[in-house]
Amino acid sequence: MGKPVGGLSEEAKIAARKASREIRKMKSDTSGGGIRSKEREHSMIKFILMVLHGDKPSNVDFADWIKDGQVLMNMMTTLSFNSVPTDPFGSAGVKPEESRIRNLIETIQNYGVDKKYLFQVEDLWEGKNTPKVVRCLEEIAELAKNEEHVNFATLPANKIYS
Repeated sequence: MGKPVGGLSEEAKIAARKASREIRKMKSDTSGGGIRSKEREHSMIKFILMVLHGDKPSNVDFADWIKDGQVLMNMMTTLSFNSVPTDPFGSAGVKPEESRIRNLIETIQNYGVDKKYLFQVEDLWEGKNTPKVVRCLEEIAELAKNEEHVNFATLPANKIYS
């Protein structure tokens, strides 16, 4: 073991630096990491439910739950009232889900999420890159901390959301 300097061994300092680099790397990652993380999804489910004061069916996968954009549109409407355009005739001849997701992405960008964190329609609708969607939601959650008008619900601490 290394000689303790300032109360920490050299190995502990190296481990702390490495962990710090990993945290910085994760925060600056715009891709979501490429691998689905149940912990990150769980965290975003909790965030969405706290905003919406709702519940998620336990037998529905996270990607399937948010797939059509409706849940996320409701969340964005709660965070930023009237931010979501609702034109019943705006998507004539187009799949309504894909049109909703395009509107959602525009709404998220208008909310203040940097363009590099935005996902594509296929990422959500076809489930091609769920980690990218989760990364975008993490940015929304960070911005939402500043919202004073949103009453974040308290969720049961003993429940796991997946």
